[in-house]
Amino acid sequence: MCLVLVACSNQKQADGKLNIVTTFYPVYEFTKQVAGDTANVELLIGAGTEPHEYEPSAKAVAKIQDADTFVYENENMETWVPKLLDTLDKKK
Repeated sequence: MCLVLVACSNQKQADGKLNIVTTFYPVYEFTKQVAGDTANVELLIGAGTEPHEYEPSAKAVAKIQDADTFVYENENMETWVPKLLDTLDKKK
């Protein structure tokens, strides 16, 4: 398993916790276990949706962009991530 972390935003949460967006459930659960109480971890791809076939909505892209960190497994599993990261890099 290869996990990739991407810093997205420099905004601080009011509660002082990191805002982390993860792709699918195993990555979400792993991240929650590692971060513990220091972060708010959000799952992007819900149950029943195939990570290989997922295409993020504008709302999902905004969540990723606003997050302190974006965690995904790898570019072979979430094939849409490289294009998204290129887009986010251009907005900086």
